[in-house]
Amino acid sequence: MELGAGVASVTWRPCLGPACWMDRNQYISTPGITLIAFQTHSITLIGTRHNELKKCNSSEEIKCQLELHSKTAMAKRDASSFLFETLGKDSTAILCGAGVSSNSGIPSVGPFVKYVLSKLDMDVVDIARLKEAELPFEALMEQIGRSLPIENLLDVFNVDAPNRTHKLLVSLIKGGICNIIYTTNFDTNIELAASQYQVGLTVASLPRQLELSEVNVPLLVKLHGTIQDKSKLGVTIRTIADKQYIQGLEDWIKYLLIDGPHKNILVLGYSFSDRFDIGPLMQKYASQSKKSMFNIEYDPANTADELESIVRGELKYDQLRIDTDQWINNAFKKFGVDDPGPNPVTPDGSFHNLVDKWVGEGVTNKGVRNKFTAVVKIFQHVGLGDLVIKYATRGIASGLLDADSLFGLYTAKAQALNNYRHSPQQLQESLLALESAVYYCTRSGRPDTQDQLMFLTGTRGTIYGSIAYKHTVSGSKDATKYYVQAKEFLTKSVEYFEARMSDFVSKDRYFGFVLDLAVACRRSGESDRATGYYDKIVKAYEGISDLAVKQHLCVTLYNYGAVYLHRANFPKALEYFTSALRNSIEIGMQPRALTALRESIFCLRKLGHNDEAEALYSVHPYPIPPFEYFWLHEINLEY
Repeated sequence: MELGAGVASVTWRPCLGPACWMDRNQYISTPGITLIAFQTHSITLIGTRHNELKKCNSSEEIKCQLELHSKTAMAKRDASSFLFETLGKDSTAILCGAGVSSNSGIPSVGPFVKYVLSKLDMDVVDIARLKEAELPFEALMEQIGRSLPIENLLDVFNVDAPNRTHKLLVSLIKGGICNIIYTTNFDTNIELAASQYQVGLTVASLPRQLELSEVNVPLLVKLHGTIQDKSKLGVTIRTIADKQYIQGLEDWIKYLLIDGPHKNILVLGYSFSDRFDIGPLMQKYASQSKKSMFNIEYDPANTADELESIVRGELKYDQLRIDTDQWINNAFKKFGVDDPGPNPVTPDGSFHNLVDKWVGEGVTNKGVRNKFTAVVKIFQHVGLGDLVIKYATRGIASGLLDADSLFGLYTAKAQALNNYRHSPQQLQESLLALESAVYYCTRSGRPDTQDQLMFLTGTRGTIYGSIAYKHTVSGSKDATKYYVQAKEFLTKSVEYFEARMSDFVSKDRYFGFVLDLAVACRRSGESDRATGYYDKIVKAYEGISDLAVKQHLCVTLYNYGAVYLHRANFPKALEYFTSALRNSIEIGMQPRALTALRESIFCLRKLGHNDEAEALYSVHPYPIPPFEYFWLHEINLEY
């Protein structure tokens, strides 16, 4: 069997450490598998490829697998030279991310987010907790954008300073080594470098869809849009969930992985962290791809010149960890390109001035109330209720807020206190905060004041339901009184929003309050009335085929699960709760993830799958607050 130059006619055997290969199943199930081919060189293929060998039914098929990965094996001896040779010999498409623009003074997500949050007066310790919660960038910008104008904040990505990497990319096009570049970056530095090098470059910026006539020319595909059109930048969940955007993106990703004429894909400065859009689409088409993908990973401390085989779900690529600046320098020499000189001078933190300007114009001039509201919304999204209470209280105490802002902060505080439902005192504090929310709502002058008041009415019913349940658990006769109040307020709110179902926000509130009302009815002994509300929810959900944003999908899945849970249909409830959990984790919606996790574990226990319940709890990615820990480990939960 030929493996390539210098490695021919090899014999092979699997190596399982101290054990020998008895049969294929043993081979597959043994941890730390390596496969070794012997001849003049010993070439080790790390066991990340072993899943592919599952498909092999004979030694000949396994030999074929070795042949498919011979390039990786050869690259072990001299990865950089092999990579330059491969890229120079075969046509290549390039996928680049934020790393290629870092030498132009454009920040990566981490430093940018940390500085923005600090300018919103978020405490350092709380920024660290938010980082632990793994809130996606798009979700963060969505929450900030609901309270503050973010258009000027995006100017941090509008820096015209092409660096050596941008110029190398254009040089590779000019030299015929590649004819298509994909970028997730908003800036226009590749376009500027193309202009400097007099390279004609067609730019396709999402949500523009694929047109086959365009891909025959040197082409730049901007997967997240361009800073020249801020309204269409892929910086919020709402934008990247748009149908037109997703369809256009899918066309281009399919072309990158499958349909394009290139043989290689070179990845530069990209973290593979776009979990909402690019990531899922790459997973969708990766198994069908015949392209060889190579990733240059920034690691200046690494001196081993070898490729690693990386597997991310269906996506497989070979990775070279190296000082990327040095790799770029070598690339100019290897490809015979004139060195363009040093990178532009961009002091560390040069984007700070633009963020400071945004704070001065977009935050201060709009009133500090927006700043408090933005921070509270961020912590609401990830379910850090104690920090919602902390910053809502801080904003209320500032004495700088108008009635509208006080209404929003008191509402957020009331909801957060209600979520800590293990404490009767906090439930009473929740009612007091709600009273203040009603007071300021009536004085806010909002055009939707009536809608907001009815929302607060439903929230009051939900809080009374929590209080009633606490009395039920303790055996207090006061439970009946609170259930009556809960059903009274919830019924008013449900009837109000039911008449306004054409409005999406009203529809979402309606679903939530109907479910709360159904729960209150069931717990107070009105099971027939509860069943009627559950049927109403199911019927309403059957009519929804397209949800505006992905957050509402999580709510829908969770509420479906709640319907089946209260009907004691645990298998069906588990199906919806686990779907809600998976989707909530994907978009960083921590509050829904925690509740979906709790209900999933409850269903597993009811079905007798205690080991699976513990396993699900142990792999949950979020830090679980004390009250959630109590609920997750309380075996005798009563619904």
